[in-house]
Amino acid sequence: MGKSTPVLLVTGAPGVGKTTLVKEMGEQLFHAGVAHAVVDIDELARVRPAVPDKRVWADLTVANLRVMWPNYEALGVERVILAGIVQSAAIIDAYRAAIPGSDLTVVRLRASVDTLHARLQDREPGSVRAFLLGVTASLDREIADLDVADLTVDNDPDQPLGDLARGILEWMGWLNGDGPGSPLPNGAGASAPRRRSWLKRWARTRRPSKSPAPSNGRSRVLRPSSSSHAGDGSAGKDE
Repeated sequence: MGKSTPVLLVTGAPGVGKTTLVKEMGEQLFHAGVAHAVVDIDELARVRPAVPDKRVWADLTVANLRVMWPNYEALGVERVILAGIVQSAAIIDAYRAAIPGSDLTVVRLRASVDTLHARLQDREPGSVRAFLLGVTASLDREIADLDVADLTVDNDPDQPLGDLARGILEWMGWLNGDGPGSPLPNGAGASAPRRRSWLKRWARTRRPSKSPAPSNGRSRVLRPSSSSHAGDGSAGKDE
């Protein structure tokens, strides 16, 4: 049996913060000494004139990812982070096939439409801005309706970027050596109880694929506790 390669696919609408988040994840993995690659999959099919339809775009993206992977593997890459818009369940299966032996987990970022629009207004120039402002709300609904995410995370304006990245990496087990859905280790220190409480506030999660499914087969929802969680580090400006 070949070696399994853990892959994290971060998806969400334009303006939700995918690229910014995966760059921060990469920095944290670098400082933790974890060999990894970060790939913006939307850039793998950025050509002009634009490809004629979604199928051709998807095929081009997957073909480029398939060609790239052996180069990363030869360098000893142990983890892969992908960031991009997902518009079908089939494309996720294609990403799995492009990285042989991949164990792929999907994380969806979400934010209010007002937040998406504000971020796009700040970052995008000219005609690109107008286009993305016109499609981001519909893409957000489309991704939500696919219901392919193993973890759904709110990326609100007051969410510290470093905390968000670290929380997802810990949930994946990439910083503590366990698999997706792992709790924080008992020896994680004073921040562990606060981190677990904070995770419940922003995450909607399925059970990890290797664990028994809930009896009704549906996703589990982690709800916030009634306390205010003062001092848990969840507020503040993005890092």
